[in-house]
Amino acid sequence: MNVLADTGNGFLIFDGNEESVGSKENDPCKLRLTTPIYPDGGGGGVVSFNASRNPGTIQDGHNQLEMGFLRVEQSESVRGQQGNLRGELNVFLNDGSGEGDAAMVRAFALECDRITKIHPNLVQSLRNVLGIDGSGPAGSPDHMTSPQGRFQTHQQEDGNFVTYDTSTTPWTAVWSAWTGRIG
Repeated sequence: MNVLADTGNGFLIFDGNEESVGSKENDPCKLRLTTPIYPDGGGGGVVSFNASRNPGTIQDGHNQLEMGFLRVEQSESVRGQQGNLRGELNVFLNDGSGEGDAAMVRAFALECDRITKIHPNLVQSLRNVLGIDGSGPAGSPDHMTSPQGRFQTHQQEDGNFVTYDTSTTPWTAVWSAWTGRIG
């Protein structure tokens, strides 16, 4: 184990192929990635998950193959607004077609209260898993109902999930995967 830093509050160590950042207090440790917000966006940072081109050797990012990354940045809905810290988490994954940016696909993105992007293939896959794709056995559900029967959640054609309160006439939408709480 190689201790790189040890303070009264926390530590940073390397042990074999692992890096550990730890807190000695009742406060979670933090790794801060900082970027300015410019008129076209920014803020946040990226954590990249890679495969080594040459196993067993020290390599910088140019000698690694990117499999996926998590990017947190200023939300597209407020892009470029100085001082607006509304964040968006984006999940990018390599689609297997090769290396570099052309092979990285945004699988989904979300803000604190809504899903802002979901890849169309994921929507279809989710429909298949839930049995609401129309190809399942007869009687496959096209919605979910709460145990008391008051609420129903439906997947719309655009992939959005919407929950309705069925005690009202007409039914009232109370929650949406894309917009969060309604009303």
